[in-house]
Amino acid sequence: MCCNASISSEADEVTITQLAEAFDLIFIANVTLKSIGTDHTYYGFHVIDYLTPSLNTTDLYLLVPGGSEIGISSSPTFYLRMEYVFFCDEITEDNRIMGNHYQYRLLDSVDVNKLENIVMRILAQRAASTNCIVVDTALKHNNSIEPQNPEYVKNTRGEPNILWEVVFLCLAGMCLVLLLVIRRRLV
Repeated sequence: MCCNASISSEADEVTITQLAEAFDLIFIANVTLKSIGTDHTYYGFHVIDYLTPSLNTTDLYLLVPGGSEIGISSSPTFYLRMEYVFFCDEITEDNRIMGNHYQYRLLDSVDVNKLENIVMRILAQRAASTNCIVVDTALKHNNSIEPQNPEYVKNTRGEPNILWEVVFLCLAGMCLVLLLVIRRRLV
């Protein structure tokens, strides 16, 4: 799921649930560095906790427009040593949070337990929809899929195959008839 349009960070009407549904990566980070350039501001973040599957790094950065020579800037203002909840889709290979593909909230303004519950529910929904797509695609291509649930495997292995039962009964019936014919001729 990719959100191509950014959501204004000041828009209070966007709920935490909507943000969690819209973005793939959610984490809590502390601002460790703020460097103001002439036309850009560089922010460094230390990730405290990943609420969605984590990346291989705990240090991320963000480069936003607005600096010492630009009086009015639409870029966010992060404060040193403050913790934020980030919602984003794109992080580059060099650990940069990409421009318009992120959203954030001050950690103190968010009920973290509620957020974790929302994230778990959304991850479960995404996993379920992904599994349905995989099964649907495999069925269309006649690929076999090994069931993941051990109880399903245990319960389905003992199911009788009706065709084999019919064939076996037919053969058994023919054998009985042959045995009766052979017995009559011998007597």
